[in-house]
Amino acid sequence: MVTDYFQLFGLPRQFEVDLNLLNQRYFELQKQYHPDIAKDNGVKSAEVNQAYNTLKNRMKRAEYMAGKDLKACPALLLEIMELRENGDVEGAKLEIESLFKQFAITNDEDKKNIFVRIKYLTKFVEDATSDT
Repeated sequence: MVTDYFQLFGLPRQFEVDLNLLNQRYFELQKQYHPDIAKDNGVKSAEVNQAYNTLKNRMKRAEYMAGKDLKACPALLLEIMELRENGDVEGAKLEIESLFKQFAITNDEDKKNIFVRIKYLTKFVEDATSDT
């Protein structure tokens, strides 16, 4: 199994992805590994699908790039709890966009902390807007 989704599609390992090129490479790979063609019971096709679905979605892509062991510090949890009380959804949306930009240019070590913050803020926004 390929361990690097970017390598699978021949893309540079960076947060900003050329979605047109990703789509093109996806269809090329699926022509090659489609279960009706490949004799691996669809294993490679499933891997291509998983990689594609991860890279085409910026939240999944960020999580993939951030890596494992993503934990929120107590200060962030307290901040999110306070945010839930005062409900500044628009401010949270703006911060999420800013954090994605920061995520794209930061080093790998800081990506974890930035992504965890994105994840919690996104959950707050989703929860706050799901009732409307």
